[in-house]
Amino acid sequence: LSFRLKNTKEKKHSMVLLKILKPIQTPLLWRNLQIQNGTLAVVTTCLLCQQQKRYAGHSKWANIKFKKMHKDNARAKVFGQLSREIIQAVKEKGADPVYNAKLEGLVLKARSSSMPKERIENSIKNALRSSDEKATQSLFQARGPMKCGLMIDVLAPNVIRTKNEIKTILKKNDATFISDGSVAFMFDHKGVVTIKDKLSKPKDGRDDVEVVTDENAIDQAEEIAIEVGAEDVHFTYNEQLDQRVIQFLCQPLEIQTIRKEMEENHQPLEILSTDVQYLAKSLVDLDEHNMTQADRLIELLTNHPDVLNVYDNIIGYPSSTIKIDQIFT
Repeated sequence: LSFRLKNTKEKKHSMVLLKILKPIQTPLLWRNLQIQNGTLAVVTTCLLCQQQKRYAGHSKWANIKFKKMHKDNARAKVFGQLSREIIQAVKEKGADPVYNAKLEGLVLKARSSSMPKERIENSIKNALRSSDEKATQSLFQARGPMKCGLMIDVLAPNVIRTKNEIKTILKKNDATFISDGSVAFMFDHKGVVTIKDKLSKPKDGRDDVEVVTDENAIDQAEEIAIEVGAEDVHFTYNEQLDQRVIQFLCQPLEIQTIRKEMEENHQPLEILSTDVQYLAKSLVDLDEHNMTQADRLIELLTNHPDVLNVYDNIIGYPSSTIKIDQIFT
């Protein structure tokens, strides 16, 4: 699209044209000063340029590429956390999983997360070779938007430095570091045995529809829970493992007993991980604005290199935290 004006009053007509085009908000290009019929004429050409904007979901390939990059970054973070935990476990109780239940659980979790075998073995070797001091695992408490509770699990060689860095992140995002233990009352400390969900089936037996958890699947899971001695059972989708799972809850010291019972008497079950987590029992409902603020805060905390996990008590927030009052289907 172009406009062509001829007039000796260059400034006047240029300003008129600018005023006309101002609402369009497009780049302008002025050119060509000429002499025509003995009169100074300004030949003004205005080029209206449209800049194409590209978004992650604007094309199929761009969307796939964006999601893959996000998933790869998340996986790298998980692998880094697991490596540090494996190194710490070896330093505490040795490299033999038979005598080190914590290491055994971490190796199982690493395999379920598709962590390369070589990286697992290298983490164990590095722990045996390293003469550095052991890192310390600590739990920090905080309150975020609308006083939601956050439990921040860290593994750090210098706890004081990490604590100060966590405090800085909280302060910059209108959150508060808590030292009185009030946030801990919102959570239960439980052992969690996670297995692959083979009980939920596609609706009507079709492969092209969404998998659902019906009453029959729930009954079967509850029977298994009773037989192995678990306190409770939940169906959910695990973002880290990228699959539907069933989680059996128990006291932290009973994890290995329940796992052994499953392996000996429920052979078809595929155990993905065994670990200790903080389950939210007192939940907070956030509006859209505060949910956005909480999401940014949790992302910043999770990205800290010493943070292993951030547990929250936010209703509807997609995280790995088990929320006792919510129904997983």
